[in-house]
Amino acid sequence: MKLEYNAKILPDGHLPLPDKIKERLHLKSDDTVKIIVVKEYTRKPSEKFLATFGSWDDKRTPEKIKQLAAMHRKVRAKTAVSHISWSKVVMNERADRNIGS
Repeated sequence: MKLEYNAKILPDGHLPLPDKIKERLHLKSDDTVKIIVVKEYTRKPSEKFLATFGSWDDKRTPEKIKQLAAMHRKVRAKTAVSHISWSKVVMNERADRNIGS
């Protein structure tokens, strides 16, 4: 089982483990757990960072992005079908020319 929670590092350098987590994972004092530490940045990115990596300006909701992706897939599918149809027309014309020659 994998659980996630946010914690602040204590002044003595330890990370607190909430009792709810201990209970849900049935942890005892000598149990070994795997810890993955990810620092969350709550400050505004520096100008140097933005100059290097740019900024995320997309304010669309996940639902809107999914909707646009679905529309894009439909357009690509229609384009692929029309391209295949056009290829068949060109191949048939070439075949007709070769047969008539």
